[in-house]
Amino acid sequence: MKAQDIDLKKLERKVWTSFFEDGIWDIYLGLLLMALAVGAFFTDVGLTEQYSIFGHIGVVILAIFFLWLGKRLITLPRMGTVHFGPKGKARITKAQIILAISCFMGLAAFILVSSAISNVSARQQVMDFIFPSFWVTTMLVVFSFAAYFLNYRRLYIIGILYAITIPSDKIMRQFLHIDLTVLAFGIPALAILIMGFIVLARFLKKYPLLHEEEQNA
Repeated sequence: MKAQDIDLKKLERKVWTSFFEDGIWDIYLGLLLMALAVGAFFTDVGLTEQYSIFGHIGVVILAIFFLWLGKRLITLPRMGTVHFGPKGKARITKAQIILAISCFMGLAAFILVSSAISNVSARQQVMDFIFPSFWVTTMLVVFSFAAYFLNYRRLYIIGILYAITIPSDKIMRQFLHIDLTVLAFGIPALAILIMGFIVLARFLKKYPLLHEEEQNA
């Protein structure tokens, strides 16, 4: 293997890693999880299910808007437009396929199992034991595969924080006999957001915005 090929691979790996170096995706995923906490909060304060859904959708829209605006106004002026080669595009495609298949299979399995159970106690058992176990497994597998194929190591931590939400909610309900869904989803979401903003702060310090003259030079 030529030294030039090695240098090109190192350069491509560096460019690929820098794509997630701004923390924008971390904050986006944290906001998506926080959307579930907001929906639960609206329910706890006595609002109807319709308002809870609106609150959840509102935070999801905010997350999508932040992802688009953050990449456009924060990352692009500092890093420029990134065009990945065939290997980079193939890596993205693999990650997208894994995520799509995992999410589809998880949703389909949960619907089939739930609809097949007519007994109330059996259905409750599914919700108390089978669904939390399935949730943990799905989150860990999906985020781990995505972290591996995207070379986005923080996804391992984010996957764990996503995975513990449902079991934490069930444990608190069982032992404390109170509904703390807001905390079960809100605390992991807050941890992801803090991690994302720390990474973003480091990114802004490492890559200060250049003036127009410096960019032209």
